[in-house]
Order: sequence, then C-alpha cells, then structure tokens
Amino acid sequence: PGLRPERGFPYWSPFRRLAFSPNGVYLAGIWPGILRRRAEPARFELRYAASGGPDCSWPPTGDRAFESVGFVSFSHDSSTCVFGWEGEFHVLDTSTGTRSGDVRRVEARFRDAAFTGSGHLFATVEETGRLKLWDPKAWQVVREYDWGVGPLTSLAFTADGSAGVCGTAAGQLVQFDVDE
Repeated sequence: PGLRPERGFPYWSPFRRLAFSPNGVYLAGIWPGILRRRAEPARFELRYAASGGPDCSWPPTGDRAFESVGFVSFSHDSSTCVFGWEGEFHVLDTSTGTRSGDVRRVEARFRDAAFTGSGHLFATVEETGRLKLWDPKAWQVVREYDWGVGPLTSLAFTADGSAGVCGTAAGQLVQFDVDE
C-alpha cells in the first residue's frame, strides 16, 4: 500500500545489477555493454544513494561487451565495493574516498561473485565448476571446491554467513556450509 513507481533521475544509467552499501550511503550499478541492440561500453558506477548523484565510474579493461551481466557487492562494513565482468574484478576502497581512483584489478575467470554472509571471505564461481574463496585483505584464493556438477552460474549466501548456494548450468542448486 502506498507504493508509487518513481521515474528516477534523468541521468540514470541502464544498470543490469544494483547493490546498496550496507550503511546506505552508496548505490552501485553495473551493465555488460550490449544494450538495445547497439554496442555501448560496459561500465560500473558508484552513486550517492540519497541524491543519485555520481561519485565515480569505471570501465572494464579494454572497451568490450560481455556475455554475463557482471556483479557488484559491498563488504558488510561498507568499506569495500567489489565489481567486475567475466575475467576481472575490481576492488574499490570506499573508506578512503572513492575519488582517489585507487581501484585494484584482479584477474579471475568467474560467472558470479559475492562476499560471504559474514564478510570474512569473498567468493567466485566459474564455468569450470569451481567455487573459490578469497581472502579480501590479500586477494588470494584460500580455498577451492569442485562438486563435480558442471559449470556454476550463480551464487548467494545466508545473512549469517553459515551457508551458501550455487546455481548450475544444468538447473541444479548446490547448498554448502561455509567454514570460516
């Protein structure tokens, strides 16, 4: 009751994925680069949630379009925003001011990615069927899992961080415990 659709902001980008920072300060969006049958460069944008005003934006390495939409995820303390497309993800430190342009690029093949529920680990899933857990301080893989179910396509975690689920290309779900 009382919900009214709003037109949004006149300069809003054509996002395919959106994420709010847990502290409510930022709204981040990403798109793959092929929109309405014309090639437009893929892009990530970080905006202020209250006004919709842009804070910073970032293109992928090279000017290309991607098969997957990409992802965007914030750490639980809102100090880090991680975003990316297929073969790379970028780490933006929002705690030090995003205008500094200090974005770290990490090369990794993946189809989806997210912080675990507790935020102590970052996870990626791949077409190879592997789930990789990363240490978000060093951005190194600390564990890998392969359940032999084929390509993994999506990923989600419970809010308390105790469990996760992966979607497969065959339409199955793989539920797993997260040992941190």
